[in-house]
Amino acid sequence: MTVTDFEDDSRLLARLAEVAGRIDPVPAGVIAAASGSFTWRTVDFELAELVYDSVGEDSVGERELVGVRSESDGRQLSFAAREITVEMEISSGGGMVGQIVPPQPAAIQIRHRSSTTTLAADHLGRFQAAGLPSGPMSMRCRPESGAPSIATDWVLV
Repeated sequence: MTVTDFEDDSRLLARLAEVAGRIDPVPAGVIAAASGSFTWRTVDFELAELVYDSVGEDSVGERELVGVRSESDGRQLSFAAREITVEMEISSGGGMVGQIVPPQPAAIQIRHRSSTTTLAADHLGRFQAAGLPSGPMSMRCRPESGAPSIATDWVLV
């Protein structure tokens, strides 16, 4: 196969999708149900958005490479949801310290590719973990105060 064969295949598939969309379109109810199913995957958690990442930008405006821990200081991340913000710093050795704002006790799960680390935030909202592997990571937080539980998006650390 040559590059031209793949280009021809792409054009053919695009044309077939166009024809199928005209002759037998996907019903609106099916599209709505499929979209709604994504909402249910985190129905128990509010998504906390990444609002700060200490990984800077280089001179051409691209993000520095992450996923490989360096000898430099830790990486700082902040995630914000409607009622809770989570601040954390991940060290080059896989340690993590963090705090929930406003301060409150909470059950925390740090999810990574090999397993889940469960820990608790104290009455000041502080938590820490050690030996976290590098790679994709996400956090879930269930405050004891009754505030909505949050889940962060996956980030590469």
